[in-house]
Amino acid sequence: MKFRVALAQTNPVLFDKEANLKIAEQYIRQASLTHVDFVVFPECHLSGYYLEDRVGEMAEPLRGVCMSRLAEMARMHNIAVMMGFVESNPSGGKPFDSLGVITRRGEMVGVYRKIHLYNQEKDWFTAGTGVRVFPTDYAPVGVLICYDVEFPEGPRILALRGAQWIVVSTATMLPNQHSYRVFQMARALENRLWIVSVNRVGNEGPFKFFGQSGVCDPTGQLVLQAGDGEGLFVVEIDLDANISAKKADTDYLADRKPEAYGDLVKT
Repeated sequence: MKFRVALAQTNPVLFDKEANLKIAEQYIRQASLTHVDFVVFPECHLSGYYLEDRVGEMAEPLRGVCMSRLAEMARMHNIAVMMGFVESNPSGGKPFDSLGVITRRGEMVGVYRKIHLYNQEKDWFTAGTGVRVFPTDYAPVGVLICYDVEFPEGPRILALRGAQWIVVSTATMLPNQHSYRVFQMARALENRLWIVSVNRVGNEGPFKFFGQSGVCDPTGQLVLQAGDGEGLFVVEIDLDANISAKKADTDYLADRKPEAYGDLVKT
């Protein structure tokens, strides 16, 4: 099975959701013209990243105004959308750093909330509590946000739950280019699946985001790497490669020994 994914490497406008919706619409329209099935946006695209004490102001529910408009764009252009946004907390606490998943029919499949909060994010957000695999028209997809991919347990659990590809929505800044690439390649190789990692560009506060969005196949090979500017980058995902990689080399999921890893789940 094959399908096409567009990586939207954007430069969001900090604190301006309306401007960022317009940017998203441009990329969604462009992606639809190239017969793409999915378009994926970076972490916190709708608000920008360096939110500090204005993070609550940027929050909205999954079915809020902005996400509902995105759902209509998805339906209108017949393309599935994965969008990074600040999600309001139903319990009234700090919001979540989230990724909303929308089908090509404009249906809200659900939301993933970032588990591993990086440095200052602990002051801004509430951590999520679990990973999720979402159904799509093609194959189940696992979703992670930025720092999540630096922990091998999340991608492994997603693979065990049936994910055939994993999307990582990021806002990764200098000087982390090397580790950004290594984590993509390692997670693809050790789980024998595709990793689609979408980063942003631009400057906010003390941070410079370097782009270099990338895609790794199930052998850990980098098959797409963007530069450091804005743009839409398209890749074809061939799920048959998941199977052929296991047959040609090593099936790590089949050969693992979970009974020997008990310490991994001890707090």
